[in-house]
Amino acid sequence: MSTSATARLARIGLPSFGEPTVRRELPAARYPERIEALRARMSARGYDRLVVFADREHSASISFLTGFDIEDGTALGDAALREASAAAYPEAWSRIEARRAFMADMLGIALHEDVLPFSNLPAYLSPFLLGPDRAMTMAPR
Repeated sequence: MSTSATARLARIGLPSFGEPTVRRELPAARYPERIEALRARMSARGYDRLVVFADREHSASISFLTGFDIEDGTALGDAALREASAAAYPEAWSRIEARRAFMADMLGIALHEDVLPFSNLPAYLSPFLLGPDRAMTMAPR
């Protein structure tokens, strides 16, 4: 049975899912080692410059080289990955669950259990630069 919904503009509060209180870090000495290894590989290939691309969805290269990390984007995870993630990163997992609840309860978007939202603005669209208290939601017909 399929259900249909229609988009509507609704007043909702800007979501807050908390901030990480635990940051998993390597010893500080590891980052200069990684930079030096990168420079050695660059030199072996004749490169004298390197551009490291990163945006909110593609930040692994920056994290690997500097330790800077962001929690954003969306991932897909089967039952084993979800269970392992919840066990290894309970604080981050609680934010994922809060985002899923926000999307279902406030925006009317039911996600498949495999969809893991990492962004603090999951599916939150405030069209035409309206105030942050308005967003597009899905309303059942």
